[in-house]
Amino acid sequence: MLACLKFEFLYNSDMQKVYALIAEKIRLSTRHKWVLYSVFLALAVSGLVWQLLTSVMYTVDEFDMVTPHPWAFSVMQIHAAVALVWLLVVGGLLNTHIKRAWFLRKNRLTGVVLLALNAALLLTGFGLYYWANDDTRALWSGFHWWAGLLVILMIVLHVA
Repeated sequence: MLACLKFEFLYNSDMQKVYALIAEKIRLSTRHKWVLYSVFLALAVSGLVWQLLTSVMYTVDEFDMVTPHPWAFSVMQIHAAVALVWLLVVGGLLNTHIKRAWFLRKNRLTGVVLLALNAALLLTGFGLYYWANDDTRALWSGFHWWAGLLVILMIVLHVA
């Protein structure tokens, strides 16, 4: 009986050490945070600037034709390129940060919502490029726009 209790005590102690080690490894390194926040900031700013250029800073010619701002297409290309880098950054979180946090049951709700919103952004971005036509572009764009705004909010809530 005493040997069994002694073994259980060691096991609990070992599990506490494992738990502490895993909890320590959830936190991102300073370098990883800088990359994550820099890429996210570039993605958010390029999306917001594109929205501003296409919604507010357009021109209307003498034939009532709406012409987007001359920079709108370049900003959209930058946004798409940064989105590819963002996918790499999020993918880098899967094996360490997300898996360990899931094991420790930390920030599950905000983490799952962030992953779902990122998946929605991926699908709507893909849809805007490949599937949207004149009839459905506004719908795809609206979903993409709102998912992007929600990601900004959820990242703040997840980190806080």
